[in-house]
Amino acid sequence: METYGGPAKHFCPECNHETVYKSEFRETQDVITGTGHVLFGDHLPKKQSNGERLRQKELQFLVASSNRKFDVELVCSMNPKHKIIFQFYINKEKISKVGQYPSVYDLGSDQLKKYKSNLKNYHEELCKSVKLNASGIGIGAYVYLRRIFEKLVFETFMENLDVLGGISESDFLHTDMKERIKILKDFLPTFLVDNSILYGILSKGIHELDEVECLNYFDLMKECIFMILDQKMEEERKKEKSKKLNEALQKAANKISGK
Repeated sequence: METYGGPAKHFCPECNHETVYKSEFRETQDVITGTGHVLFGDHLPKKQSNGERLRQKELQFLVASSNRKFDVELVCSMNPKHKIIFQFYINKEKISKVGQYPSVYDLGSDQLKKYKSNLKNYHEELCKSVKLNASGIGIGAYVYLRRIFEKLVFETFMENLDVLGGISESDFLHTDMKERIKILKDFLPTFLVDNSILYGILSKGIHELDEVECLNYFDLMKECIFMILDQKMEEERKKEKSKKLNEALQKAANKISGK
């Protein structure tokens, strides 16, 4: 981790787009109190004497066994002033992440921007969910993801109430989520219909899983919600485009027929 020198692809908040980061490292002799790097694996010099290799192994052991802090710094390939910094603490053989800049929320905020203008009803819940996850509150993060799921299903019902064969709002709300999705399968995003198990996982996370388990699966749950919202936005975009084309075509037809 500390000595990884390969590329990493991630969103850069300052460039405002995804870019490739490179990690910087340097060798240090002060492994007890310093924050430098000791070379491992692929970053070892190609030619080393037996004495150098032995010293390297000793340094590696000291790094792994000493109580200290170190930073992992990722540098944006587009602008070296743009950096992501992770701070870690080693306590004997246990390593813990103790800090990060920019925050998890800031690094993921680009994914939320498109929903602010296109799906305002869901943006607030998304922001709260991502912030809670960044703070280590997994169960709370699941609550807001499930709210998005439930809100989308209910709003879809209300939008199509006139064509659903006389199902009342009260009757709809008294059915379970599996039945609601079945009723609305022709109107909901296909990913939601095909993966309705998502709702069950979110519910189980809220009522049965612990914080760590929720956090472990949060990114997957979030990406599923993103997929559902993306499909909803695409469908709305198609409807709006179709509406404009229909209006333009009708105007053209009226002008032509009037000649």
